[in-house]
Amino acid sequence: MNIGLTYNLLKDDLLPDEEPPSCRDEYDSPKTVLAIEKAIKAMGHSVYFIEADDKAYFALYRLKDTLDFVFNFAEGVPGESRESQIPMMLEMLKIPYTACGPLAAAVTLDKAVAKKVLIASGIPTPPYQVMNTHEDVLDPSLFFPLIVKPNGEGSSMGVDADSVCKDEVSLRRKVKQLIDKYKEPVLVEKFLSGREFTIPLIGNGNDLRVLPILEIAFDKFPKMEFYIDCYEAKSVWCEENDLEEAINVNDTLEPDLKRRLQKIAMDSFNALGLRDFGRIDMRMDEEGNIYVLEANPIPGLNPNPKHFSYFQVSASYSGMSYDQIIEAILKTAFKRYGLDETRSHKKIIKNEISAPLRRKV
Repeated sequence: MNIGLTYNLLKDDLLPDEEPPSCRDEYDSPKTVLAIEKAIKAMGHSVYFIEADDKAYFALYRLKDTLDFVFNFAEGVPGESRESQIPMMLEMLKIPYTACGPLAAAVTLDKAVAKKVLIASGIPTPPYQVMNTHEDVLDPSLFFPLIVKPNGEGSSMGVDADSVCKDEVSLRRKVKQLIDKYKEPVLVEKFLSGREFTIPLIGNGNDLRVLPILEIAFDKFPKMEFYIDCYEAKSVWCEENDLEEAINVNDTLEPDLKRRLQKIAMDSFNALGLRDFGRIDMRMDEEGNIYVLEANPIPGLNPNPKHFSYFQVSASYSGMSYDQIIEAILKTAFKRYGLDETRSHKKIIKNEISAPLRRKV
């Protein structure tokens, strides 16, 4: 089959101090893109590269009679519901693809909307409010400490050591800082002080299964007043230390807790419209109640086992190699569409898009 890869490449011209910040922390390195290409080629398929920039539609349109399928792991270009951009293009062009559709991509990137879906589905999520300015009236049902996050970002962007606020003065200061920087509403949420888990899943329907559950090892983190899996922890501390220091693989979880986590993860996956693979983040309060924090419909797939791509780390603990992870995602999506991966009726053309990518490695 002819498989397209849609991705966003991390480039030097995406500055870390740009405002509003680019999505650079969610973009992928050439090594990740080429690792996925290698895995797909090992399955016997041809691969075509399509960068998910402002020229992506034209590239996809040119290839629409060539591509049998697309492996999508694009974050999109900055803008509202950016992760929906490529799925919407693929829907327009009637090209089948991996992972969630445009609606689920938009819902999960908007934390407040995702919470509304979870609440409507009877799935617990921490109490919250959305603030559009730092002067908005604070909901009297919310009690400190509260955690503040950009409402429409991923990869812990905008979440740092001072995101947990103990009083209204620090809360309003943080809300103003985030709104000024990200130019979007801010989510204010009850801070939960208990254990935190990230739960990767793969499959659909009756084939949906939970991969090894990862617990964030706060006891091994640098000392913090309020322990959170923040940007510094993921992108700084984990990069400087062995990732194994930051997580515990809970094969020995209490059976009841493990069942509860698995059920809530699967219920959340289905309620939010995730497909093929995904990850659900949860945290417990001081009384042991479990709440869903958010969902990631296209988890990172960095091939480096010490990188904080929790999905591939969990899958590797289940005994899967990196190539097997990519193969499993692709075959899961093939099955959802009822496609025979051994057949292709599309013409093969020269893959002119691959050369620039290779020069960047």
